[in-house]
Amino acid sequence: MAIDFKAAYERIKAARQRLVELRAARVEELLRLQAYLRETLAEFFNSVDPITGNRFAELALDGNRAHGEISLTIATFAGGRLKISVDSQGHFAHAAVPDVFAGVERILDVRVSPDALAAQMDFVPAGKTRKGVQTVDFAIYVQALIERAIASSEADSADAP
Repeated sequence: MAIDFKAAYERIKAARQRLVELRAARVEELLRLQAYLRETLAEFFNSVDPITGNRFAELALDGNRAHGEISLTIATFAGGRLKISVDSQGHFAHAAVPDVFAGVERILDVRVSPDALAAQMDFVPAGKTRKGVQTVDFAIYVQALIERAIASSEADSADAP
């Protein structure tokens, strides 16, 4: 049986190119998500907590865009964090404290509107298969993170005389 090495090479090359394109598209979507978050949480990023001197929220983009590995992190002054990243294989990863992603097994896609005023996320719910894909407004995860900061602030002020 003769193997067509030229055809095998072309198939490998095409598959790797598709991976590079997928990874680049997902990195671009995270950059668009960064713009959405900057717009949505502008007051948080521009205001300083009078107690700690830290901004109410920080937004960080880390990684190497050229290599397709990038992560986007929102951190609040109250210790909450939400992180979404794209690895070299083009897969999304997620983590949060508190675990606002508790019901998310795997992120499949993130989409931000052209005007960066809305963002949606497709995901496989925990314990489900790919057939159970759900789409949600990304704001629900950001809201849960902000709710924790509110609860922390209100608890601190409730303890004051």
